[in-house]
Amino acid sequence: MKKKLLLVFGVVFLLSANLVLGASVYLYPAGGTSVDNGWSSYTTGASCWFNTCVDEDPANTFDGIASKTNGAEVIIGFDGSGAVPAGSIIDHVDGQYYLKEYDPVHTCMRPMISFPDESGSWDSYFGSSLWCSITPGFGWAGIQWATNPSTGNPWQISDLDSFGIGSRTENQQRFTEAGVNISAMRVIVVYH
Repeated sequence: MKKKLLLVFGVVFLLSANLVLGASVYLYPAGGTSVDNGWSSYTTGASCWFNTCVDEDPANTFDGIASKTNGAEVIIGFDGSGAVPAGSIIDHVDGQYYLKEYDPVHTCMRPMISFPDESGSWDSYFGSSLWCSITPGFGWAGIQWATNPSTGNPWQISDLDSFGIGSRTENQQRFTEAGVNISAMRVIVVYH
């Protein structure tokens, strides 16, 4: 009886451990900039274009993108096709930004995720929180999407084939400026 009980407990423990343990994959910008209204690239070395200014691993501060325009949007393209093994279940998708304030008084941004539509435009979904406590030094900040915001359903592997993450600068005081510097962007897909 003790052996059977121990065996059953061991099997249940192994099954539970497999359900809890997951994997993750990091994605970096792969496509061009889809929207860059009011943003510009900067570099201290060789020139870069938007997606190549924010694709480093590990993140650096030698190049990036910046905006000081209130309401400016930027979307950087990602391609996650083949990144998650077939048959996996995606738990959540995290957008991460290595950023700092551009102007200490007017610094706010709202993270977003975007998907191309049939006409070639992008449908954007904004995070519910407005980030206004951005520090003067670079650091990572992130947002988690538990479901695909474009469908409201659990993530499917095919949802990762073409999408973008980005930012919209916002200022709560409604000034004309709202500055943010982004030096790197990445997406973490957590699955099991």
